[in-house]
Amino acid sequence: MLTIDRLTLQLPYYPRWWRREWTTCIESLSLHLPPGEVHAVVGASGAGKSLLAYAIMGLLPQAARVAGELRFQGEGLNTSAPAAAEGASVGAHSSIVECS
Repeated sequence: MLTIDRLTLQLPYYPRWWRREWTTCIESLSLHLPPGEVHAVVGASGAGKSLLAYAIMGLLPQAARVAGELRFQGEGLNTSAPAAAEGASVGAHSSIVECS
């Protein structure tokens, strides 16, 4: 079971080389995916689908700011480090399939 509670994800950008600002890519996303079900995340280009998948798998850039809670089978997922390095098994149960 995958549970996401109030996930907010921000990435930095630099409008001027000396000034860093933050853009919110995902804001207050909550969902609950029971085991044994198949789901798809659908949205327009740039809507944050891939970033959501990367957050679940722990593959976000180091500069990303993440707030909220991600849990897989009751265990908290660390969004700042690869899931495999943390011993989580979410990678064995998920995949990214890009369709055009």
